[in-house]
Amino acid sequence: MDFAERMQAVLTGGEVDRVPVMSLESIMPRGELELGLRRRGMGLCLSRPVVWCEHPHVDVDVQTVGDISTMTYHTARGDLTLRQRQHLGRLADDASCDLDGLVKTPDDLDAAIAMAEDAVFHIDASAYSDTAFEIGTDGIVRCDGPRSPYELSCELLGYRPGMVNAHQVLTHWHQLQQDEPTRFAALLEALAAQEQRRVEALIASPVTLVRLGRIDGQISPTQWRERVLPFYQQVTAQLREAGKVCSLHAHTPFLAAYTDGVKASGVQMVEGIVSPPFGILAVGEARRRWWDEGIVLWVNIPEGLFWMGANYVKSQVMAITMVGDPANKLILGATEQGLVGVVDDESEAVYRAGYHAILDGLGYPA
Repeated sequence: MDFAERMQAVLTGGEVDRVPVMSLESIMPRGELELGLRRRGMGLCLSRPVVWCEHPHVDVDVQTVGDISTMTYHTARGDLTLRQRQHLGRLADDASCDLDGLVKTPDDLDAAIAMAEDAVFHIDASAYSDTAFEIGTDGIVRCDGPRSPYELSCELLGYRPGMVNAHQVLTHWHQLQQDEPTRFAALLEALAAQEQRRVEALIASPVTLVRLGRIDGQISPTQWRERVLPFYQQVTAQLREAGKVCSLHAHTPFLAAYTDGVKASGVQMVEGIVSPPFGILAVGEARRRWWDEGIVLWVNIPEGLFWMGANYVKSQVMAITMVGDPANKLILGATEQGLVGVVDDESEAVYRAGYHAILDGLGYPA
């Protein structure tokens, strides 16, 4: 079987000859290492804007001073500004160059609502077909899907995974909910309508694999079940009926606390799972909790393991695949840092050996 056949089988409950290995394209830069891994059977997951958003009645001004660009969005109900640091090079999927958020004070809520109401979604079928033609059987194309309004409201204030001042942003976010309950509820309503329009565009698009939001840990398990889960239950039902496969990026080390919510969400794949010692949810436990739902596990192999040596990586991979049916509903690979930021020869050699050790552990031919 080639990579595309293995992925089709895993996502549809079929039989595979060995566990698929897949890396996000953004953390596995094209080059000799990536080509060598693809020749052995590794595949790529390529994110493309098959559905993209336009704000036809919002004007944008950009001013750049040094390496800081300030974007001002002029809406019918006020202006919003966002600062970004430029010239940072290639960023991972979960990284950001934003220095603040669009919503900084309660006075910004009306403008944020206006932007959400103005959002129009378009389909670029060529973004899917051209990429699928280019990668052939060595990859799968996906598109970012709808996000929970509650999560989006947090990001409007500037929250990003791994940010330095996350506590300050989250405190501001909770305070805004308490101080402006009516306008905050109106923002969530506008964002919900915006994301429903995104769902309708995705249903009409050719893309099959759709990534929903993230479980970062900034929203407690209780809040997640109350404020986020109902939205995902609604949109996954719509997307699955249209033949789409919904995935959820869940890279929080405390994923065990969210397993009941994930099980009820309707997603067909959970990506970014990190097993001990870097996370607290073992693959075997994840399989036990989600087996009845048939959820596919895309397990990230942390780069920290690579420094333990290729033989150690191989043994860990073999241990993971020995839990339950070795090849059923399981994908291994890289969903997090990957080779982002690796610039020295020693680290590159360690990573090279580590990625090949993953394939060795799964029995891929050299």
